[in-house]
Amino acid sequence: MHRVTTVADSRLKLPSEYYVKEYTCPVSELPFQAVVVKSRAYSLEGRDPDFRPHYKGVNPLHYAIIVSPFGFAAEEPQYKRNHSVLFRDREGLAAKLSGGLREDFSGLRTVQQAARSYEMAVAVNECLRVPQYEIAGLALRGSWLNLEWHELEANPSALSRAKVLRRIALEKYMHAFQKEDVSKLKLGSHGVALIVAELLREQGRFEESLQWFMRLVSDRACSSEILRNARNQMDLCKEQRKEHGGDLEASPSGVPVAAPGPARSLDRSSLSLYRDQRKWLEGSLAESKLDEGSVCRALLDALKESGRDVSGFASEDALRHWATGKLKA
Repeated sequence: MHRVTTVADSRLKLPSEYYVKEYTCPVSELPFQAVVVKSRAYSLEGRDPDFRPHYKGVNPLHYAIIVSPFGFAAEEPQYKRNHSVLFRDREGLAAKLSGGLREDFSGLRTVQQAARSYEMAVAVNECLRVPQYEIAGLALRGSWLNLEWHELEANPSALSRAKVLRRIALEKYMHAFQKEDVSKLKLGSHGVALIVAELLREQGRFEESLQWFMRLVSDRACSSEILRNARNQMDLCKEQRKEHGGDLEASPSGVPVAAPGPARSLDRSSLSLYRDQRKWLEGSLAESKLDEGSVCRALLDALKESGRDVSGFASEDALRHWATGKLKA
């Protein structure tokens, strides 16, 4: 087996955001070390409609796939599972990985290596006893990292890889929605439905996409954030359907014809409100499907669409009086 130099061999000194952790490869049963990101090294700033996260600091997704020198690539929970129930085809996987790695994943990773680690994990997890929604999630997260790579270097190969992974994610999420219990996922069934709708839109399958979006916007159990994203993306889908005169055909290679990318992404921020405002807002939202963020975003959109620039108001009171007049008109 080809041997690569690892963190353990080189005694690499890592920046303070990282530390080294030891694992045992479930296939070779040999110990190895991998770099892990400290939780204080990053914070979530926002998410796109397909739930792609944007972080301040280190992107923890770059190191979420633990890759052994033997080539076993998976998220940390798979390393903790009992080996007797982990594998669907251990011998077949061992044969595929018998050549070992020809690049080192144990140290600091480039975004290209991070994206590659997810592609490896998708292939490895096909040989494990895991639900399809887990493989779908790996494919989706791998597409995010390929998009990040493309955004950094304008690399067409990275964009093509992202599209292929998103196609895999779509197929497996659709299977999971019908055959598996996706309600226990952190995304929930509504989150999975939103991803399916968005990925269908990207592939130019507008009619199917609209059916999924409409299922969400008519579901009273939907969270306000998912509802807002579904409405925004449904409007975009309708515009694209009208522009193209119907559904688009996939390219001969099977790669989706529409480039991935959301219309809007959420950014996290905290608001400083007066106590009476907070009390009134909490009371008003008690029986509402809206939340504080939804109210603020809607009012900001209305102000933006009015064409008025806030720099034209001398004070908070001046803006309030103007807005009150508009609402009462």
